[in-house]
Amino acid sequence: MSLLLLLSLGCDRENTDFIPLPIDGYPGIAHLDPLSPIDASNVGFNDDGAVVLHELGPPEVGTKGGATTTFIANGNVICLVVDPEAVFWNQSVSAQDPVETYYWPENFRDDGDIDMEVGLSAYYTGSPGVEMGDFAQLYEDSLGNEIEVEFNECTMFGRFGQDGQHAGRGTPEFCEIDTSLHPGRAYTVVLNTWSLPLDDYILSYKVAAFDATAIAQVNDPEATTGTCADVLSYYGSGSDWECMFKNEAQNEAFADFEPWYCGGQHSNWCDCTSDPDPDNDACVRLEENASVDFDWDAGVAEWNDQQYDLVYPDACGEL
Repeated sequence: MSLLLLLSLGCDRENTDFIPLPIDGYPGIAHLDPLSPIDASNVGFNDDGAVVLHELGPPEVGTKGGATTTFIANGNVICLVVDPEAVFWNQSVSAQDPVETYYWPENFRDDGDIDMEVGLSAYYTGSPGVEMGDFAQLYEDSLGNEIEVEFNECTMFGRFGQDGQHAGRGTPEFCEIDTSLHPGRAYTVVLNTWSLPLDDYILSYKVAAFDATAIAQVNDPEATTGTCADVLSYYGSGSDWECMFKNEAQNEAFADFEPWYCGGQHSNWCDCTSDPDPDNDACVRLEENASVDFDWDAGVAEWNDQQYDLVYPDACGEL
């Protein structure tokens, strides 16, 4: 009897509340219109439609989500960039080599993560808009052994020079594709959904292709190649891709965060939360959109939900 009672005990949860379900209007898998590589003539590329803005939702349970797009090789070096929402600026969560000047409050629930792969469309194993795939192909050697060959050309390197890395949540990814051997051929850009923002499970992002060679030739007409660094330099974004694409986050709660980050004005957050000013439009927008209640008279802020549980209460005191 005791054995039967023991066997009857079990978990009364299926944990389905931790699995985001598909959301109408936000596809879990999508295929975007082809990219047209941006050259030096696209000075206002953020406004002329050359950069694709898109939003992804959760895929069907048990399937891999993301988006694909294509571009036609022109023989030059093409710089591919994807910027997921929103911005990640807390660089001091590690005890190793903390950077105190970047010790700012960070909301981890508004950030998404997209991992990018790029290769010739002929090698892509997925079905665009239906099923995500990769660029791994199998071939059989003379001994009958099956060997996997990777045709992903989007190589990213980590802090210590190791390849096969990705940028992480809320952080842009970019890579250079030399198309000199395949002019006129189609390439597929794969944007794998690694994680969705926890605040709404909707991941907005921007993606674009730049003709790095053509942009490099603006300063050096004899240049035969180009790099993503040439693109950043030409468009005046320093060394930070986060500031290249504006307002990829469609959630109004964080409309001010990216300009603050790119303008070196992180302290605006602390100014609003430590001494709320009703005449400061940024503080007003924070209260309206970012789940924070300001007592304007008392000059204090109170979070009205748990999405800011990683905000360090003493961070502003370090400024």
